[in-house]
Amino acid sequence: MTVTPDVLIENAGTVFVFCPLTAAAKEWIDENVQPDAQWFGNALAVEHRFAWGLGQGIEGRRTGAGVKQRVSQESVTL
Repeated sequence: MTVTPDVLIENAGTVFVFCPLTAAAKEWIDENVQPDAQWFGNALAVEHRFAWGLGQGIEGRRTGAGVKQRVSQESVTL
């Protein structure tokens, strides 16, 4: 079985870029990331210190772990 990714994550140097590839991924980001997050086109730009937590939250969504906390610039606890 081939698994297709929902999000492309790239280390762009000073930030990580999260590019949702599916509608479900975009919806999850919209529901779990603060509204004033920085977007570059269709990709969400995230500071290095928050990237791991956001990636874990996205993976939890995919595996059904049920992430409920919102990602914010101040604190990421997923």
